[in-house]
Amino acid sequence: MSELLTLLLVFLIGIVGSFIGAQVGSGGLITIPFLIFVGLPPQVAIATNKFGSLGLRVGAIHTYWKAKKIRWEFTLGLTLFGFLGAIIGAWLLLKVDTTLLSRIVGIGVLIPLPFLFMKDFGIRKKHIPGWLFRLSYPLYFIFSIWAAFFGGGSGTIFMYIMMLTLGLTITEASATIKIPGLVNAAFAVIVFAIAGIIDYMIGIILIASMFIGGYLGARHAVKKGDVWVRGLFTLIVIASAVKLLFF
Repeated sequence: MSELLTLLLVFLIGIVGSFIGAQVGSGGLITIPFLIFVGLPPQVAIATNKFGSLGLRVGAIHTYWKAKKIRWEFTLGLTLFGFLGAIIGAWLLLKVDTTLLSRIVGIGVLIPLPFLFMKDFGIRKKHIPGWLFRLSYPLYFIFSIWAAFFGGGSGTIFMYIMMLTLGLTITEASATIKIPGLVNAAFAVIVFAIAGIIDYMIGIILIASMFIGGYLGARHAVKKGDVWVRGLFTLIVIASAVKLLFF
């Protein structure tokens, strides 16, 4: 495969992955395997995808902000816990084999699946008991570690956390996690850059394409509404679990 064709395909895959990721997360399950397919070592693929995902989050935040879908009262706490998780997770990427953890997360994304078949789950805002609300930040911290050193499937888990422990609609959940997600990704990228495991040529292509995909994906989510996003989310949950468990 020629270098020019490789970069063009990276650009297109970046748009597709971020279009989905901006709405329901887990776009990395599309882009990371492709980066490995075109020849990047797994660690470099993960780090380069994280670099590119900065574009996704900036593009999506712009749209969700204008649509007033971001729940700002939760962003500071989530950002602080995401920052701590990013530092730990980025360090772990340099030390840990992610194969077993992929299997664990694959099972984890399936456990809350029955909630998606409840009539109003993710569609209407819910009153959340205090004990469940208090679990939101610790859970976000734990999975921020995963998001930093791999990322595949983390968006799905984060959206579950937002809906189950904060009572957000699915579109609000997708919008709100983009800001702490941007901080998580930025600090992880700093660690990866210091370690010298980012492919900047491909990364710059990804930033551009993921910005476009993130912007378009967020617009699509806002336009179609929570019912559409929940349907797409259900499909991505199942696909993510299959990918993490068997491939």
